[in-house]
Amino acid sequence: MADFVTQAGPLRGLVEDELAKLFTPEGLLTDADVPPGLAEPMRYALLGGGKRLRPVLCLASCQAVCGDPAPALPAALAIEVLHNYTLVHDDLPCMDDDTLRRGRPTVHAKYGYAQAVLVGDALQAAAFQLALTPPKSHAESAENTEPHSHAESTDSTEFVSHAESAENAESGSPAGGA
Repeated sequence: MADFVTQAGPLRGLVEDELAKLFTPEGLLTDADVPPGLAEPMRYALLGGGKRLRPVLCLASCQAVCGDPAPALPAALAIEVLHNYTLVHDDLPCMDDDTLRRGRPTVHAKYGYAQAVLVGDALQAAAFQLALTPPKSHAESAENTEPHSHAESTDSTEFVSHAESAENAESGSPAGGA
């Protein structure tokens, strides 16, 4: 067990760093893509700490099989973002009505019920987008620092995930107003 805890530290750090990068201009949840009213509560929900056990196990499994955790990074992040979505919605008054999570006010207690519902929905959409992200090795990640353009893809699943993204969660309609 001590070996796992020792090995998990750097993987947990990697997860924390990559989750924070989701909110950078090159990330999935940019200020341009997330409505202003959702950006702060989404960061609050996702970057508020936690054990990060699920993504660490995903990365450690990949590292054990191929020697490199990088190919599993999109899946690990998807798992963690989806987990945080479930926590936000589970804390709502219509579910468990929790007002504290990890020693802090829950999203609905701090930002209101409606914002918490939208934050959870946006996190679910982000998890779906991450799950559809092709894996990369460390070498590929270092070579390609350009953000991926949705216009370059003809993959219908990526189109659907973008249509249901955080930028559209607040309006309640998919991209294009359909």
